[in-house]
Amino acid sequence: MNPIPYPLSDELRAFFPLLAKLTTTLESGVEDRLYAFAVLEDLDQFQSHVSQTEATGLTLDRGIVLRILAGHRNFEHATNHFDEAALTAAAEALKAEALAYLATLEHPPVFTPPTWSDEPLDAFAEPIRDQLLINGALPDAETLVHFGNAYDPTITESLSKAETAARAKAIKEAIATAGGDQLASAGCMIRRKVKSRLFVDRTRRMSQSLFSSLYYLYAVTPSGKTIRDIVGGMTGAEAGASIDDALIARLVETADKVEHAGRVQPGRYRVITGPDVTGVIAHEAFGHTQEGDTCRLGRSCAPGLKKQGTLVGNKQASIINNAGVFQMGETTYGVNGTHFFDDEGFIDRPQVSLDEGEVNSPMNDLISSLVGDIIGP
Repeated sequence: MNPIPYPLSDELRAFFPLLAKLTTTLESGVEDRLYAFAVLEDLDQFQSHVSQTEATGLTLDRGIVLRILAGHRNFEHATNHFDEAALTAAAEALKAEALAYLATLEHPPVFTPPTWSDEPLDAFAEPIRDQLLINGALPDAETLVHFGNAYDPTITESLSKAETAARAKAIKEAIATAGGDQLASAGCMIRRKVKSRLFVDRTRRMSQSLFSSLYYLYAVTPSGKTIRDIVGGMTGAEAGASIDDALIARLVETADKVEHAGRVQPGRYRVITGPDVTGVIAHEAFGHTQEGDTCRLGRSCAPGLKKQGTLVGNKQASIINNAGVFQMGETTYGVNGTHFFDDEGFIDRPQVSLDEGEVNSPMNDLISSLVGDIIGP
């Protein structure tokens, strides 16, 4: 394999001058009172679904967001209309609205964005550091910095719609052949997606392209029960390398077992869950209590538990939010949700929500973090 970071297209790179101009329009002359940035989001997605019929689909979408932080309030304009004159007029109107609001405040707080030298490099994942540093040095505010997750460009299926469609058909036929009379039908859907983001403020110009692949295999039993297997992550067609005869045989075997299994009797059972289900349970039962806005609106029990020193788990209970997971165990690519920076230009780093059973600070956006930690140090 010869993995490289997924590149930013020349078409998207050409938007940087416009984003920089709009950012200047938003805050020029009042940088000591306002903080502004411009973000472009782009989606390029292809999928092929083969079952009893064959279907392909292409999704293209692009939009731009202008945002000003004034005091503790955001002012935002979002559009998919890219006329420069219209965008400039929108930026000027947004600036006037933000300044009018500031005039109503006696001592509004001011946010100064960090420079590259202010960032905690040691807290960043290795792929972030490697793509951020240029010949070992930090970039300046004018340097274009691009981040891309790794993929192998020599695997032609990754970028070929025809090969992707052919692979989906081959997998579907392999499932149907392996299942024979045990199955009523079989299918496979493959999706390739590139989500790109460009971000510009007064201290940085950066972009990221997140390339992901999803292989959705399923078998339908004669009574209509559907058994599925999902393979994929933040990479190209190499994510499908694990789909072999053995995996398909397990899918068919599971379908046959489910078809002939008895119904579960009502009652209480001890169950063992895998990482995916465990993650969902942790997210729903605990994660939502750790959202900064939820805490500040009084809809979470977490602040009270923190102040009381109440443990909510044992020493083995720790939850770390980290979108910079570019490798999972023996899997050489990241899971869905992996990214380099968020929509506010915040470079990813680990955030501990639960530390050996003890509640920590909630997850915050920029405004929430400026207000301060609701549950103390």
